[in-house]
Amino acid sequence: MYYTNFSRRKVFLFSSLITVLFGALAVTTFSLAVLPQKYVSTQWLKHQLAMATDAFEYRLKSPDQGGVVLAAASLLGLNGSVSVASDSSPAQDIPVLLYHGIVDNPDRFSLAPEEFWDQMSALKKAGYRTITLQEFEDFVSGKSAPKGKVFLLTFDDGRTDSYYQADPVLQALGFHAVMFIATQSSFVRPNDFDSYYLNQESIQAMVDSGRWDIGSHTVQETGGYVPIDAAGTQGNFLSNKKWLTDAGRLETDAEYAARVQYELTYSKSELERRLGITITAMSYPFSDFGNQSINNQASAEAVIRAAVKDTYDYAFRQTTEKTPDFISNYPAGDPLQLRRIEVDTSWSGDQLVSYLQTVRSKSLPYADSFSEDTGWLDNWGEVVFQPGSIRLEAQPDTTGAFTFLDGSQPWQNYFYSTTVDWDEGGYVSLIARYQNSGNYISCTFGAGRVHIDQNINGAVAVLTDQYNSIDLPRKGVRLSMYVDDNLVKCYEGSTAVATGYTISTLDHGGVGVRVWDPDQHAAAGSITSVTVIPAEQATDFKNSLPNY
Repeated sequence: MYYTNFSRRKVFLFSSLITVLFGALAVTTFSLAVLPQKYVSTQWLKHQLAMATDAFEYRLKSPDQGGVVLAAASLLGLNGSVSVASDSSPAQDIPVLLYHGIVDNPDRFSLAPEEFWDQMSALKKAGYRTITLQEFEDFVSGKSAPKGKVFLLTFDDGRTDSYYQADPVLQALGFHAVMFIATQSSFVRPNDFDSYYLNQESIQAMVDSGRWDIGSHTVQETGGYVPIDAAGTQGNFLSNKKWLTDAGRLETDAEYAARVQYELTYSKSELERRLGITITAMSYPFSDFGNQSINNQASAEAVIRAAVKDTYDYAFRQTTEKTPDFISNYPAGDPLQLRRIEVDTSWSGDQLVSYLQTVRSKSLPYADSFSEDTGWLDNWGEVVFQPGSIRLEAQPDTTGAFTFLDGSQPWQNYFYSTTVDWDEGGYVSLIARYQNSGNYISCTFGAGRVHIDQNINGAVAVLTDQYNSIDLPRKGVRLSMYVDDNLVKCYEGSTAVATGYTISTLDHGGVGVRVWDPDQHAAAGSITSVTVIPAEQATDFKNSLPNY
C-alpha cells in the first residue's frame, strides 16, 4: 500500500480551493433560486464567471485580500498579471460618477454589463478605489481627506437592473456605491421582485450588504412630470407650478412651495422609517434645481434650494457642457451643488480613466502647448480645442468667449503666463484665482489701458486702472499675471504694467483666458501656450520673457 505525505501547506491550499468552489456553488444556487429570471440567463452567468476570473487578477496584487483568495488563485494558475497602481497622498479632489441603468440593449442612459465591468475594472487597474458617502461628506465639509485616487460611485432612480448588474462588480472589485431612490416608485407603486424599480426588500438587502449607501431622489409622486397648462403640456415636477385641472388654474406660490417641500421631506422620512438609516443626501431628478430652460415659476431655484437646505446636508447635480464650475469636487464648495459626471455609455474603460485625468486636480509647475486636451472647459462663447491652440470666438449673441483650466482650483500663489494670437476685439483678460463664475481676479489688457478687477460673489470691484504706453503685437503676444497672497500684478512681456491688492477670500483658484468686446460677435483669439510657475520660482522665468 502506498501513502502520500501531503505538507500542511498543500493541505491548506487544497482545502482553500474546496472552500472557494463550494462558496461559488452556493452563490450560484442562491442566484438561481431568488434572482429575477432575466438575471440568471446563460449570458448573465457567463458574464459573472468572466468577472470573477478577472477579479482574481486584481486581488492577487491587492494587499487587503485574505489567504483563501490567494491560495485558490495560486491553485487555479492565475498569475496576477494585472498590477494595481497605488497612491497614499491625501486626495485634493473627488470626482463623482453617475450611472442610471445597466441593460443588455444600451441606450442614451444605460450601458451594457460588459461595458460597466470594463469601466470599473479599468479604474481599479489605474489605482482608483471607491469611498462611502460618509467619507465623501467628510471630505467636502473639510473634516478629513481620504488617501489615494478615489471616486464616489452613484446610481439614480433605484432601478432593478442597475443593482443586480452592478452588485457583483462591486463584490469582485471591492467597490462601494450609492443608490438614490425615488420612493413613490419603490415603496408605493405595485412593485414585485421582477419590476423595473427596486422594492423595499431589495433595498434593505443593499443596505445590509455594506456595499451600498442610500440617498433620496425625491418622492416623484407623479413620475417626474406635471401638467403645466390647460392643454396638458408636461414639465419637470420640481421647477414648474402644476396645473390644477379641477380648479382650472396653476398652483399658487404657497401651493407650489408646499409641494416641493413634500417631495423632499417625505422621501427622506420614508427611507429612514422603512430602512432604519439616516438620509443626509439627495440628487436632483433630471439635474433640475430650478435651472431648467423651460419652467413657469420664476423663483423655482430659490424655492427648491430653501427646501433642500431645510431637509438635507448635501445635494448632487450633473455637470453641463458649458459649466462655470470645476467638474470634480473640492472642500468648502457649495454642499447643495455637488457635481457628478454622467458617464457616457459609449466610453471604454480607458476613455473613462483618461477623462478623469483631465478633470482631476493638477500640480505646479504646469505647462501646456495644447498637443492634447488637458481639461480646458467651455464657459462662454465658442471655445474650440485644436492641436496646438485653443480658439476663442464670440458668437452672434455674445460679446466674447471664455475658457478655464479644470483641475487648477487648489492653486494659490503663482506666475501665470500665456502666448496669445489676438485677432479681433478690444480686450484680452487673464483670469487667476478662479473659483467659479462669481469669484476670481482678472488682468484686462487693451485700448491703451490695463486694469485689475476682483469679483466677489458676482460683485465687481476695480482694484487699479492704469494707462499703458506699450504697443503690443497682436500675434504671439506674451501676457502674464502674478498672484502672491493679496498682491496682483499684470505683465506685458517681462514688464509689470499694473499692480493691485485683493481681499483674502480670493486666496486660491485656477486660471483662464477671456476675449471680449462691447459689440457682439466682435472678439476672437487663440491661446498657443500656457505656463504656470509657483510664485517663489517665478523670477528666472519672468526674466526670459520678451521686452516690448
